[in-house]
Amino acid sequence: MYTKFSPPAGNTGSSRNLANYLDKEQRNGWFNDESENIETTEVVEQIDRNGKGQLGKDDWKFVEVEYNPSRKEQQRMIEAATGKKGVGSLGELDAREREAVKDEFRRYVRAAQDSQAKNYNRKNIDSGADLKYYAKIETQRRYKGTDDAVKQGHEKQGDLKKGLNMHAHIVQSRKAADRKTKLSPVSKHRKQTDRNRIQQGFDRNKFAKQVERDFDKKFGYNRDVKETLEYKKANKSNDYDLKQSLMENHNERNESPGTAENQRRDARERFIREQREKEQGPERSKELEKENKKDIERARYRDNDRDRGYSY
Repeated sequence: MYTKFSPPAGNTGSSRNLANYLDKEQRNGWFNDESENIETTEVVEQIDRNGKGQLGKDDWKFVEVEYNPSRKEQQRMIEAATGKKGVGSLGELDAREREAVKDEFRRYVRAAQDSQAKNYNRKNIDSGADLKYYAKIETQRRYKGTDDAVKQGHEKQGDLKKGLNMHAHIVQSRKAADRKTKLSPVSKHRKQTDRNRIQQGFDRNKFAKQVERDFDKKFGYNRDVKETLEYKKANKSNDYDLKQSLMENHNERNESPGTAENQRRDARERFIREQREKEQGPERSKELEKENKKDIERARYRDNDRDRGYSY
């Protein structure tokens, strides 16, 4: 999961240009910690109002945040949402399945925003609800002039990239939702208070590791050590000893091969429950709970039989 905070130095005015640019794939369709299908006009109004009178003329007012899952991570989300493995493009799914995948990603983005809030180490900033942000999911990417495929003449600038390209953009106010607390995820400043010895400031490295753990926990993803941020950094710096140590520790933690499969079963069971609740409504919740338990038990029996070598 590649997380990016775009340099906000030029964001000293309205968020309108950025919000309108992010309408390029789909107009409106924003979400935050509690609502969905928010219109772009509301995003601009709320972000601009949140910093008005609270920040100086030359202070940046908002920052763009991105969550970019890898191809394997996207495939894991798709499997959790639909039960389908090895999907190479969202075009292989029907409309209902694509929306289920987006729902999974929205929930993850909200969890990642919760982790971002905690990483500021501020007493009044505990969850994503304390951040003033609006997010949007995109499913397309286009080739840029700097891409190797364009330079080598294999693709044209502006053409759509094939495969899985789902990612999320966020427009986030510099001021917290309370309009009192100034936050900066791009600052390198760290401050430790004398009274309670709590480290304040935003640690981007710590946050990047946390969003990896958030993803793995939510989706039961058995992350290969080479996909971890720590390993990638060690590989970039050619630190052979650290790479070996990371691989050994990873192997020790993953000696129980059944753990990831159990987590995948839990994700599938959750999908069954959520889809039925959406289709049938809350009035049948008790009946649905009984039906869900029966389906879950059947799924477990089938999984256990497959483990023993039986087939259906």
